[in-house]
Amino acid sequence: MGQEETRYDRTTLGPGAIAWVYEYRNRAPKTKSGLATGLELGLQLRGAWEQSGSRAGRRLYEPGSLHVISPAESYDLAFRAPDPQSGLQVGFIVYPDEVALVGEDEDVAFVRAPAPTPALVALCRAFAASEARPEEARAEVLRFVTANVTVSPVCPLVRAKRTIDKTFASALYVKHLAEVAGLSSGVSFSRKFAKRFGITPVAYRRALRLNEAARLTWARPDLSVAAIAELVGFDDEPHFHRAFRAFHGTTPAAYGRRAR
Repeated sequence: MGQEETRYDRTTLGPGAIAWVYEYRNRAPKTKSGLATGLELGLQLRGAWEQSGSRAGRRLYEPGSLHVISPAESYDLAFRAPDPQSGLQVGFIVYPDEVALVGEDEDVAFVRAPAPTPALVALCRAFAASEARPEEARAEVLRFVTANVTVSPVCPLVRAKRTIDKTFASALYVKHLAEVAGLSSGVSFSRKFAKRFGITPVAYRRALRLNEAARLTWARPDLSVAAIAELVGFDDEPHFHRAFRAFHGTTPAAYGRRAR
């Protein structure tokens, strides 16, 4: 762990939910881009966190403010620590299908700019102090998420996206996904999917695979890199290493060490 990053703890709260505590000391802004694969929320406790999402627009999050990202939302962020303190953020990811938040033909997204509740703020401070119990934290996070999302019937393109969500480790056949979306042409489907979500179906599946691989590096330290690659759908380990490094900026082994 570098001098600019003093703490990066991740905890499995139970089925379908994880938490993180991220403390950083960089004075110059650090930037990152990504794609959310679950319902993500982060409370800023110290420092500034600038973020723009494909749903929410650009905003500067200062201490006490909460950012949220919905599934399949792309985002860009920049963050820096206040001199002389470190920056500190506590956040959570909830995977809707794993917590039975949505039905087979439903989609879910955060409402715009939900305000943090006193209970959520207290939970984040307790997590930062290593004083929170995972099962109690999961219950509180699910209460907050359930109260601040909208669930709606899926359109054909979202139905295809949810098919990828559930089967990302399997082979992807664009023609089959086009049929799920009610389209006869795979080319037309890929174009419409990219216009709707800002990413092609093939790239979206790759992002899901690599995000799940990253989670497994710290959540399942008993697994080898080869086993992780196979679990998320890569049948070529060298290709997996290259794809992981290109996506996450580091190797699977280094990512796992950093996040424990």
